Formats: sequence, structure tokens, C-alpha cells
Amino acid sequence: MTEPTGPVNDWQCCPQLAVVKTPEMGQHVKMRHLVSASAFVLVTGCLPVSTYYAEGVSVAKMDRDTLRCEVRAMQQAPVANQTRQHPAQYVTQQSCDSYGNCHEYSRWIPGSFYTVDVNTSLRERIQKQCMGERGYRQVEIPACGPEVEKNAPAKSTTIMPRLGPDSCAIRQNNSRFLIVN
Repeated sequence: MTEPTGPVNDWQCCPQLAVVKTPEMGQHVKMRHLVSASAFVLVTGCLPVSTYYAEGVSVAKMDRDTLRCEVRAMQQAPVANQTRQHPAQYVTQQSCDSYGNCHEYSRWIPGSFYTVDVNTSLRERIQKQCMGERGYRQVEIPACGPEVEKNAPAKSTTIMPRLGPDSCAIRQNNSRFLIVN
């Protein structure tokens, strides 16, 4: 089997992730066999890079524009938390003693409370519109395969290059990335 040399899809580059069938759910789920925060950093290296993109624009300018648009979105759609409650449940249970005498009893389980920021999606739309007005579009650049990553220079992208069908990205520890064509 040869190592992939281009963009890698479908979790191929992440042996830390496995697809398992859980008997409780009867469905496939992705499970992380890693628990520490540093392990999470390793796993995220396999995920695509989602970013605002405009060919030829510096990453520093994109960061400044993103901050301006985040501030604008926050001003136009401030945090508006609402407390909500999951519905209560009526549960019937059976209890048996050591003689085999059983009886059923029912009880209410109150619903738990949670908080929702009802302006989250509006804020995201305002930010996306603001970035669009500045010439950016949201893109998802696939993660590079291990062979490409091994041969890539140890630097970050400073000017956004033209994206092509073989473009891929390498995440770096400093929350930056390198786009490889």
C-alpha cells in the first residue's frame, strides 16, 4: 500500500480515530482513542482547514479583516442568552425484592436547564456577509497526506496562493497553516 501524496479525505490520515459500531446505539460513530489536550492537537492536524480566503491577500490582512467583521457582527447581534429546559420525563420502574415480589412505581424526572445564545447564527451570517464584502469566501482546504507533510517546508502561508484541485493544507502548532499546491 502506498502513502497518499495529495489531499486526504475520510479520516485516512488519522489512525487515532476509528469507526466502531456501538451496541447501545446500533450505529457507526467516530471514537477518539486519545483523551489528553495534546492528543487533540495531533488529531486536528488531520482535519481540513476552514478559513476565509482571497487569492493574493496576506494572512495578516485576513486576520485584521476577520477581527473587524467579528466586532461588527457582535455589535449588530450581541449575545442574547435564553435559559431553556429539556422536557420532564415520566418514568415507570420495577423493583423486586429477594423473594421475587415486584412492584412498579412511577416518578417524574425534571428536565435539566441549558442556555442558548439565540443570536449565534445571525452573528455568523453578519460576519460572513462582512467578509464577503471585503472579497473573501469561506473555503475548506483538505489536510495534506503524511508524505506531503513530511516534504513540506516548515513555514506558514503568509500570502494566500491560488487554490487548485490538488491544494491541501498543513496545520501548525501556532494556529497557522501552510497551503501546499
